[in-house]
Amino acid sequence: YEHLGAGPASLKTLVKAKSGFAKVLKDAKNPVIIVGGGALAREDGSAVLAMAAGAAKTFGAVREDWNGFNVLHTAASRVGGLDLGFLPGEGGLSAR
Repeated sequence: YEHLGAGPASLKTLVKAKSGFAKVLKDAKNPVIIVGGGALAREDGSAVLAMAAGAAKTFGAVREDWNGFNVLHTAASRVGGLDLGFLPGEGGLSAR
């Protein structure tokens, strides 16, 4: 873990760098890029997402055999439930 900054400029610097943490990501077997949902809710959130996705591609975090690009959601338990197939519908159960 290393905090690299906040915003698209920090990500742009990371992608262009040849040493430091950029080298760590480039050399990693299965690199991971994690972006918080708050970063996408900013006024420049679309630029942050575009740069983060670009970084994921540059460093091999997204490829045919690996997806290491992650967005943390503010309602993670809801996302987990949907991933497991807990969907509302006719005959479904309530939380009780």
